[in-house]
Amino acid sequence: MNIKRGLLYVAPFFYWRIIVSDTINNIKLVAGEPADIYALSSITVGTQIIVQNIGACDVSLLTQAITPTRTDFNDANQILPRGEYAANDFGDSGAWAYCNNAGGLINVRVF
Repeated sequence: MNIKRGLLYVAPFFYWRIIVSDTINNIKLVAGEPADIYALSSITVGTQIIVQNIGACDVSLLTQAITPTRTDFNDANQILPRGEYAANDFGDSGAWAYCNNAGGLINVRVF
């Protein structure tokens, strides 16, 4: 998942409501376990999504089709700090989130 920062991605929440079509229930991350964002949010794989870290710890993000390992997340080095947003690309084969600690929580929206 490419973290895209700029005016579009750091706009206040009210602006997000204009460009975002759907907000899904928050997804609680289990410490040390990869979370399949598409499966947990019931969003069709390949749909472009926006993820916001609303939890207490940084969240690692990765796009790939198969369940990633801890090493995959280390190599990907896509860290989403608390309060930040990230968007993936349309057509990505999978979207995964990972948090080392308890307190990982993300909000997912269809872009």
